[in-house]
Amino acid sequence: GLRITANTATLGTEDGDVVRKVYATYLGWPLDVTEYRDETALTKWVPWKDGDPPGKGEPPIALAGMNILITWGPTKSGAKPGSKLSERHTDALEDLLSAANVLLSPLKARTSVPVRIGATAAVEREPSPAPSTAP
Repeated sequence: GLRITANTATLGTEDGDVVRKVYATYLGWPLDVTEYRDETALTKWVPWKDGDPPGKGEPPIALAGMNILITWGPTKSGAKPGSKLSERHTDALEDLLSAANVLLSPLKARTSVPVRIGATAAVEREPSPAPSTAP
């Protein structure tokens, strides 16, 4: 049910770790899906731990499970991704997390915003401020 537009794809080399990579767009942001030969190959290329923040030049969202890596969001060379997402992108991230969690569980995430992975995957949103009674 995600509205993802596939733009192009590439095949890996016969003796390489990458089998194929799909370059797509999701809600106006680049979304890349990389299939590795196996989970060991993915772990070699994705050494981060679940919950680590993204580094400089990396997209704000990275999800890894089984032998698949999904990255989503804009990148800026040498810059860390922002720690805020628009409400629209936050909602879309919840949908992406839910789909990836069903298909690729157990899932690990490296995101610029806190997320919860488990039976139900969700973005950990800041509580809304209480309504004011002041005029």
